[in-house]
Amino acid sequence: MRLLTPKSLATGSLFPFLALLILALCTVAPHGSSASVIGIDFGTEWSKVALVKSGVPLDIVLNAESKRKTPAVVFIKEGDRRYGSDAVALSTRFPQDSYPALKNLLGKLYDDPIAEAYRATYTNTMVRDPVRGTCAFKFNETTTFSVEELVAMQLAYAKKQAEVAGQEFVAGAVLTVPPYWGQFERQALLDAAELASLRVLSLINDETAVALNFASGRQFPQPQYHIFYDMGAGSTVAALVKFHNPGTTKHSKTLELEVQAVGYDASLGGHSVDVKLQHHLANEFKTKFGKKLQGDVFADSRAMAKLLKEAGRVKQILSANTETASSVEGVMEDIDFRTKVTRVTLEDITSDIARRVTGPVSSILTQANMTLDQLDSLILVGGGARIPFVQAALRDLVGENKIAKNVNADEAAVLGAAFRGAGLSTQFRVREIKIKDLNLHPVDIAYNAEPKDAAAAAATRTFRTTFFSDKTPLGSKKLMTFKRKSDFEFQLAYKPTNDHPPATIIRATITGLEEAIKAKRETALDDPKVKAFIELTESGIISVGEATAHFEVEQVDKEAASLKDTVLNFFKGKKTDNKGEEDADAGVEEVDEDSDKPTAPSAETTTTKNTHKNGKTAKNTTNTTTTPNPPPSKKIITETIKLNLTLTYPTLPPLTPDQLLTAKHTLSQLDTADAHRRAREEARNTLEAFYYTGKELIYDDDLDHTATEHERTTFKTVFEDVSEWIYEVADEAPLEDLVHKLKALKEVHTPLHFKVREHKMRDAAVEKLRTVTAEARVALDAWRKAITDTTLLTTDDTTDNTTTTTDNKDTTPAATAPRHTASELDTLHTQLVRAEEWLAAKLEQQSKLVAHAMPVLVTKDIAEWVRTVEKEVRRLRHKPGPPHTKSKNTTTTTTTTTTTASASAATTPSAHSTTRDASKTKPAATTTTTTTTTAKTPTPTTTSSSSATRTTTTASAPASAEHEEL
Repeated sequence: MRLLTPKSLATGSLFPFLALLILALCTVAPHGSSASVIGIDFGTEWSKVALVKSGVPLDIVLNAESKRKTPAVVFIKEGDRRYGSDAVALSTRFPQDSYPALKNLLGKLYDDPIAEAYRATYTNTMVRDPVRGTCAFKFNETTTFSVEELVAMQLAYAKKQAEVAGQEFVAGAVLTVPPYWGQFERQALLDAAELASLRVLSLINDETAVALNFASGRQFPQPQYHIFYDMGAGSTVAALVKFHNPGTTKHSKTLELEVQAVGYDASLGGHSVDVKLQHHLANEFKTKFGKKLQGDVFADSRAMAKLLKEAGRVKQILSANTETASSVEGVMEDIDFRTKVTRVTLEDITSDIARRVTGPVSSILTQANMTLDQLDSLILVGGGARIPFVQAALRDLVGENKIAKNVNADEAAVLGAAFRGAGLSTQFRVREIKIKDLNLHPVDIAYNAEPKDAAAAAATRTFRTTFFSDKTPLGSKKLMTFKRKSDFEFQLAYKPTNDHPPATIIRATITGLEEAIKAKRETALDDPKVKAFIELTESGIISVGEATAHFEVEQVDKEAASLKDTVLNFFKGKKTDNKGEEDADAGVEEVDEDSDKPTAPSAETTTTKNTHKNGKTAKNTTNTTTTPNPPPSKKIITETIKLNLTLTYPTLPPLTPDQLLTAKHTLSQLDTADAHRRAREEARNTLEAFYYTGKELIYDDDLDHTATEHERTTFKTVFEDVSEWIYEVADEAPLEDLVHKLKALKEVHTPLHFKVREHKMRDAAVEKLRTVTAEARVALDAWRKAITDTTLLTTDDTTDNTTTTTDNKDTTPAATAPRHTASELDTLHTQLVRAEEWLAAKLEQQSKLVAHAMPVLVTKDIAEWVRTVEKEVRRLRHKPGPPHTKSKNTTTTTTTTTTTASASAATTPSAHSTTRDASKTKPAATTTTTTTTTAKTPTPTTTSSSSATRTTTTASAPASAEHEEL
């Protein structure tokens, strides 16, 4: 929410301003509609999506085929895009239009060895991007697709799957990446997500995501060390992770997850085995049919695509069996191929791969200086880890007892990514897990020393030092300080290692310093310090924030800020105390160009720019900090001037805003074409389904009674014409023609189908209405009788208002109020009369029509009358009876007693006792007393009868209440 400074500040009126400020702070926009968070594991061969939604457990998103993973392939031919299984099915027929395994090409130049290996494996047309030098694919004579665009298509498809499954908008995503990926690969994936309109909360390394999933439901009171060995389709990674709950309390839930070492082989994976097996099958085919072949099987793209698909199937079977039969129909030149493949054969042709299996594990044990005795387990992850020779090699290295399979090898990474997304989102509350991950590739900073003059500028010495080491945790922030008098530049570049070539990441050019020095020449006490904010984000992206020049100047001390100034500074988001500076510098390490060692945090004010996890930046300005001098009247302050910062990317630049806009427009056009194609396919299927259903009416016997000869002839003619059109034209027909043909069928089918249906169902519907009205009349008569009986009972009970003396011990219960009122029953009666009259009138009209005429008595109207009557009867039948009153009741107690002449008094033992027999006393006079008692609850009535006296007592007091007998 953006706050605007009110004009009252300028006039000095503080209280109106404070009122507006309080109102603005209290009026917070409510949260929007619920949205979900997803994790995406975009792999070389498969893509998986996990969904986090309120009220729903974390789980995998099923695709259109109800599968838990989708092939990472996109197929594009003549503007028609297909994904997943459809793309795989078409890739064997049109391999040049299929784009698999694109993950390996993200952030790679055209001349990269990985790109060369891709071109040797697949037959689509890869070209060099003329601007960036990266890999692109030729679609037609005028259109090429960058790798980012093709990956964006698959990410958008994954997002759509999640939105369909969750029935709500996807607010953000966490994407898994290999830990050995550098700046270029990670930025390329972020660009692809931007093209897919997918908001990336963070990137997370594959093994870190697996470890997060492993730890989410466990406690670690003592430190544990586990190696996660992940062999995927394109690479193999091993990571040593430490787990510990360092809390001092027994129930501490905070968990620390620390990645201590990572080893990898970027070209070792399950796909390498597939290629080896593909070449084996091709050689077998060539040996068997070489004399019959006119061409070379290795040069036939379609044949090699079929054999590669078969190789993946055979590899999967041999993971559980010792041998299997390989069969491919029509490999080339209409020749079918069958052969037997054993596990021994597979191990022989992949012996060079087997020797590389243990390399990543040995590497991390060396890095961490750890022995196998200190290791708790080695956990297998990834589809490639199921290969028998891979497991055998690892068992030989660490021992059988160290091998563990206690995570989902296929889904642990994507589930961990989704869990991470839930933790980063403000909509969900998850277990607190602190993650400490590593930067694998050391980054150097290079800059030239300050030249003494223009002539010596060319011979200036270049300094190069490590800025982020290979042990620097992700999320580190540094403030680089330069002492300069003129404009300059510095570079951030990867340090050359055995695993990574040298490459310049960013070149930063700082200008405007000379103008700033001129502006501060009269007041500055010394040459300025130039500070640049550099961050290694949690996503592994290196970013350079804004650069600022800091001048120390002497200034006369001023009075303390007034309340108005304090509020104004707060309103503008500025800090006026040292605490604000400390907060701004928290977690930022300062580095001086004169020392390789980091210095303590400076008390000077800096203007920095916080970098978001996905590489984007947001400004965060800290104002002037005062450092008092001994004289109380003066102080030394630091004044900050923002400098111009220009960033260039010499090796592999990310997509520019213009390139992103152009690519989004291209993808939008493809989305529109896809929507039109889906609409055409749906119209085609609807037309065909309606044709097959509707033509059955021709053979209905009732059609002869309800349609004229002309109607039947027209019906048959139209359906026969459409039948020929469907088989000859429909496959290529535009959407408009499909809709028009469906309309033509409905125009002749709908009226005839309506008349036939009414003819079949009319008698049953009429009988149904008659039955319902008859049953309703029976119920109506019973309810009316109940009202009459209740009225008679009530009249009989109220005829005698005084006490009646009788010898009969049987009593008649009081009458109960009726359940229904006369008005309600009259309403039901009116509905029954109307229904019966309507039915009689419609039957008479229908009887006068010919059989093929449009009916006037329609089953839909009959059904409506049935629902109306049944609804009213059901309401009356389920109406509750009169409630039992539990509030204050007024009862009348009539007591007839006999008094003696002596007027002797006696006390009854109980409130429910009867009077003495009249024969035991001398009758003198009879007194009738009527007492009205108010009771909260109904009380029992005790009646005693004798030859002379009957006394009725209603008591509300307890049983021990006393009564006086006269």
